[in-house]
Amino acid sequence: MSKVLSLKLDDTAYQETERIRKRLKLPRNTYIRKALNHFNALYSRKALGRSIR
Repeated sequence: MSKVLSLKLDDTAYQETERIRKRLKLPRNTYIRKALNHFNALYSRKALGRSIR
């Protein structure tokens, strides 16, 4: 099930996001969803690495 979020970005972050997603030819929602999935995967990997030590 999908959830609706409201997101506020400063102008610099918004402009960079728009520049990148346009270059990738992705809709804004798709780009942000992929970015969050990537960040979550990185965080999970770091957390797993810490728990192994």
